Amino acid sequence: MVHVHLAAAIIVAGCHQSPPLAGAQSAIVPDAHAAALAKRLAGCYRLDDGPWHADSMHAGSVSMSYASLFVELTAAVLPVWQELQSSAHPMFVVRNPEGEHAGFEFEDWQPTAGTDSIRVARPLALAGFVLQLVPDAKDLVGTVTAFTDAVREDEPGEVSRPVRARRVPCPRE
Repeated sequence: MVHVHLAAAIIVAGCHQSPPLAGAQSAIVPDAHAAALAKRLAGCYRLDDGPWHADSMHAGSVSMSYASLFVELTAAVLPVWQELQSSAHPMFVVRNPEGEHAGFEFEDWQPTAGTDSIRVARPLALAGFVLQLVPDAKDLVGTVTAFTDAVREDEPGEVSRPVRARRVPCPRE
């Protein structure tokens, strides 16, 4: 069963856009809870390498072995896909501190309205992968899910594994 949070990622997968241009503005203004969560969670994280980061962790042609192990969650509202956002459910920019083309980079993160749970996504055409995470001290823990609409016979359309994202210092720019 595809979760509601994956539905948004699947919707945007069909209309994938390039990462936002520097200086682009969003009309979305996060509510107090979303803004406070963004401020608290903004920073760099390294995903623990493990079984989720292997060729066996795939749905269709979406393999997690190419996923970047580093993400930088920012408090900048994503200036695209505004129709998928609200003040209680804004989408924030994710940067890749490893630099461009370090693998499949995550592109956005979005809080679940009124909770500390977040979704970090990388939509692809008809497929993608998503982290569903909650704070655990200074780190984040949860699951990573690879999903696809193009399901091959005898293969799952969605595969999930546990994952931990450890807060690390951000590299200097």
